[in-house]
Amino acid sequence: ITGETKIIKLPKEKVANEGEVVKSYVLQGAKNIGYINLPGFYSRESRDIKKEEDLKYDGAANDVSKEIVKLKKDSIAGLILDLRYNGGGSIWEAMQLAGIFVDIGIVASMKDKDGKVEFLKDPNRGSMYDGPMMVLINGASASASEFIAAMMQDYNRAIIVGGTTYGKGTAQSVLPLDTGISNPNKKYEAFVKVTEEKFYRVSGSTTQWKGVEPDIILPDMYSSDKYKEKSEISALQPDLSKAGMFRPAAALPIETLKARSLQRTSGSEYFKAVNKYLQLSEQYEKGRVIPLTWATYLAHYKQSRQLFNSLNNNKLPAEAQLHVRNNSVDKQRYNTSGGASQDVNNSYLKKIANDAVLAEANAIIQDWINK
Repeated sequence: ITGETKIIKLPKEKVANEGEVVKSYVLQGAKNIGYINLPGFYSRESRDIKKEEDLKYDGAANDVSKEIVKLKKDSIAGLILDLRYNGGGSIWEAMQLAGIFVDIGIVASMKDKDGKVEFLKDPNRGSMYDGPMMVLINGASASASEFIAAMMQDYNRAIIVGGTTYGKGTAQSVLPLDTGISNPNKKYEAFVKVTEEKFYRVSGSTTQWKGVEPDIILPDMYSSDKYKEKSEISALQPDLSKAGMFRPAAALPIETLKARSLQRTSGSEYFKAVNKYLQLSEQYEKGRVIPLTWATYLAHYKQSRQLFNSLNNNKLPAEAQLHVRNNSVDKQRYNTSGGASQDVNNSYLKKIANDAVLAEANAIIQDWINK
């Protein structure tokens, strides 16, 4: 509609595929904060290993542990685990990840169709990181992401920041439908995903339908119910299960940190734009009518597009941008690799530096550590 034309040059070069694996960085400030982005709870078995270079990746939990080892070399004072837009994956990997941050105990429970409850325990004794920690979530964080966020919240192991999660507290298995195939060389072509169990927090409550509500809420573009599990026709209703025996850590200073965060976000242009977007979305959900005339629709389109672009192309003022760098191990690797790999890495660094939600998360954890 705008008629805008752009010319983009695409260099052709061999680049390792690192888009769907764990990455870690250092946020520099009064104290160095480790930042780990986990895009999904993948397992080694679920990865499509076609090349020798893919063999260096393990499951999500093991990859996170490797990044923590790297970050410890940079003497981090706190850690942010980013589960935004993480749609879940392997519950086993979620259990393994939970064990990295808690010493011992129940991390969740599962209930099958017959009502039988199984408590899931930390599979590994001891923890790998016991410092101040934050988990970032939003409305697109689902399933295994909610498993981790809920466990960390119940144990007072981390401050949970962001938007209320998707609300999927169920576990599925993928089963082949064409089980009559007698030829072992022929692959299954038809599958069905079957919900077999529901999982629950250690407290006995569920993330199903309700999601995980953050300790400190930040305006979230995916906060509307239309993006959540509860909007699905087949969504299961929430219920309760048996509470497990667990020992939470001391209460975290949530209220103090929440008040200071609100002071900052109320003056943030980015969060003002998010709230404006949410208000506009709510109007349409309540049945706002758009007359089907070209002039009226074009005005509506331009308004929506301008608001959307202001969020997607948001660039923080120079003084508000994060000072981010690679961890020392990766920094050395990128310095020697150069080329397209370095360009891709620089684009990641630039994106992180202008992430308004992460900037606020960093401010919160800095308040906590420097109190």
